[in-house]
Amino acid sequence: MALGARVSLAGSVGTREICLEEFILGNRKTALRPGEILTRFVVPEPAPRSASAYLWQGLRGAMEIDMLNVAVYLVLAPDLLTCEQVRIALGAVAPAPLRVKKAEAHLIGSELRDPVIKEAGRLAAAQSSPISDIRASAEYRREAVQVLLRRALKQAYEVARSGEEVKAG
Repeated sequence: MALGARVSLAGSVGTREICLEEFILGNRKTALRPGEILTRFVVPEPAPRSASAYLWQGLRGAMEIDMLNVAVYLVLAPDLLTCEQVRIALGAVAPAPLRVKKAEAHLIGSELRDPVIKEAGRLAAAQSSPISDIRASAEYRREAVQVLLRRALKQAYEVARSGEEVKAG
């Protein structure tokens, strides 16, 4: 979702392509129509001066359902300081994975300094709607969104600035 992925769907009436965020509707709910199947994922080529980061929080290192996760795709302006484009996706903090567009809008056009990044974390947490369950409380998840988003943004920023090979999240 953060990388701008799209899915191709095919059925008896033809094919269509939609963005991943429109495809996942909720827990075990998708935009598949009767008789359709998902045939492929389409992930765009990364832009110059871009990087991505994916961070998750869980109870242990084994296979399990995450308490939450954060994915960031960041493109820097030619000055290598200013955010030109960003997509942020959160998982396990709402009924379906979500883009936090208020946080994204806050970052675009800004230099990625600590106060700007911190405010983006606050905006992302405010847009989330986590539940409390056996893995974590809603309050913990909101706080952890802020921490993981700050870390993911800083990681992507450093990679994009360094010109290292882009890492898919």
